[in-house]
Amino acid sequence: MSIAPRKILFVHSSNEMYGADVILLELIRACDRSQWTPAVIVPCDVPYEGRFTRELERIQVDSRAMKLAVLRRRYFSPAGFPRYLAYFARSTLALAHIIRREGFDVVHSNTTAVLPGAFAARLTKRPHIWHSHEMIVSPRSVRLLTARLAPRMSRVVLTVSDAVKQHMLQDNPAARNIRVLHNGIDVERFANATGRSRIRSEFGYSESDVVVGTLARISRGKGQGYLARAAALLKDTQPDLKYLLVGDAFVGQEHLVDELRQTIAELGLEGRITLTGYRSDGPDVLAALDICVLPSTLPDSFPTVVLEGMAAGKPVIATDWGGAKEMVTEGETGYIVPTDDEQTLSQRLAELASSESLRTAMGEAGQRRAVQHFTKERMGQEFWMVVNEVATGNQKAS
Repeated sequence: MSIAPRKILFVHSSNEMYGADVILLELIRACDRSQWTPAVIVPCDVPYEGRFTRELERIQVDSRAMKLAVLRRRYFSPAGFPRYLAYFARSTLALAHIIRREGFDVVHSNTTAVLPGAFAARLTKRPHIWHSHEMIVSPRSVRLLTARLAPRMSRVVLTVSDAVKQHMLQDNPAARNIRVLHNGIDVERFANATGRSRIRSEFGYSESDVVVGTLARISRGKGQGYLARAAALLKDTQPDLKYLLVGDAFVGQEHLVDELRQTIAELGLEGRITLTGYRSDGPDVLAALDICVLPSTLPDSFPTVVLEGMAAGKPVIATDWGGAKEMVTEGETGYIVPTDDEQTLSQRLAELASSESLRTAMGEAGQRRAVQHFTKERMGQEFWMVVNEVATGNQKAS
């Protein structure tokens, strides 16, 4: 007599296809359906285009949208906080009802922005895994709340980097159930992309152009303005250096794109920097680049685009606040630069722009490192081992 698969409910904080969405999708793809049946809850509190749930539909995973209470900055005000509490209460009770009715065995909350999953798991006495993709700096109250709440409300807290774990331990040094699970990606998909000529032709790049690119949401923390200011220092000495910025803004923050365009114009870089908006052909875009940059100016826990750039065989420049230092080997696969030093960033860009052999050597070293340490297969295997441990009550302290 066959035993029915156990059921796991993933409670997710968005319905897009940026870092945390991509990683969750890979974790679900790695699921052994003979052992586990996954389902996903996504929020509908903002008008998403539904990119993530379309991918779930393709792999035949049940998903549903609900008015889920997601910690967003709009709630950090005297008027916003009561609204959040109302959403929190309703969505926690709704999740608890789903968990009981459909018999889920384990609950997984993807990102610390979704609190209701943990509380619904507690109400229904289900084991809970909290997967932290963030390094929260402010507001301080939220940083302290999540650092103390996540270990208390979970069998295991997974952090995507040691940087995130240490950040959490600063506010909760007694926590013993925090474990690092480095993200992994489909390395072959990026290593074998064939769209270099197509993308470069689309944007009018010549063979002599050295193209620098970043793929990230347009936000204050991702540092696109920082990169533009560094680019301005090179516009006279590096005439063939071009920049491709891929990504859009979160709903309600579209003004950040306008501000970035204004910065580009004020710096005299309108012919050098191109904003593309969101694109679904990331592997081909990375193939078209010569240098991959993630100039984050706020802590970036374990940015997926750094792994993607490495897998694509590109040298990567990233900033030193967060998990990039666990991916990039300084001077070997790329460079780590400060978050607020345009001069250093421009110098590193100039070094790579001036030496094709250096770009090739660093890109090849980065690709080897991605294959050795950051594959989706390794990540999926480690994740489902944790899920099985939690389900059977055999998890170990970190």
